[in-house]
Amino acid sequence: MKVSKRQLRRIIKEEKHKLIGEAGPPYGGPPDAALHRSMYDGVWNHIKQLESRRMLDLTDRRVAESFAKALEDIVGELRDGVK
Repeated sequence: MKVSKRQLRRIIKEEKHKLIGEAGPPYGGPPDAALHRSMYDGVWNHIKQLESRRMLDLTDRRVAESFAKALEDIVGELRDGVK
């Protein structure tokens, strides 16, 4: 089973909201190394879970390229303030 762009966006949004919630108020200051690491780890952990459930195969170059493109799109949306 493969993960669609929509599913990937939802997963990353959920992780982002969860991590922001864990950071606690006040949020919105300058990026913090611990918060960055926490978000990074959360996203990677979720990706590894998808791989272990055989929902994502990053050894397939086409899948990996598509996945990378989806992440780039999400980064663009986050930078543009899309929620």
